[in-house]
Amino acid sequence: MNNPLCGDHGASAIFGPQKGASADDVQFLDAALSTLPI
Repeated sequence: MNNPLCGDHGASAIFGPQKGASADDVQFLDAALSTLPI
């Protein structure tokens, strides 16, 4: 598996809806993940 952390093909966009996240949730999660210092 090779998914980026953020963006249109990132973790939130791919796995969020599978776990019940709404479109707003996905945007929120993606923004939060983009602040991680990795």
